[in-house]
Amino acid sequence: MLNNLKIFSAFIFFILTINYSPSGKDGYSFIEEQHQFQELQEDSGEKLMEMYCNTCHSFEMKGEDRIAPPMFAIKNRYMKVSSSEEEFVERILTWVKNPTVETALMRRAIERFEVMPYLNYEEDIVKEIAEYIYNNELKRNKKHGH
Repeated sequence: MLNNLKIFSAFIFFILTINYSPSGKDGYSFIEEQHQFQELQEDSGEKLMEMYCNTCHSFEMKGEDRIAPPMFAIKNRYMKVSSSEEEFVERILTWVKNPTVETALMRRAIERFEVMPYLNYEEDIVKEIAEYIYNNELKRNKKHGH
């Protein structure tokens, strides 16, 4: 029985790793498809941030048009008080789940923009956005440099 399982596993592995060509010369391999899926996953934090955060926290807004601090400023502040990625993500998640004056880390932003409204975002989405912010250089406007 164990021998049959090994043979079956080897067969499945072989099938998944060979190239297949559903339309002749334009075929693709499973490995290429897996790579494309991985690239999509890597980009998803950025795309989620653009979808969920940039309406208010865009670096492109200036002066009176700005309605909230830009994401790079948020990252800078949270990096100062977080000793690890896990702590950074947890602090962002805690704030998004329950934004209050008492729990705010950016007091001057609260004075200028008021408290962020409660947004009923899924925890996994907020975590993925926070991980992206922690691990990537965020865009800045020219006033703050690149």
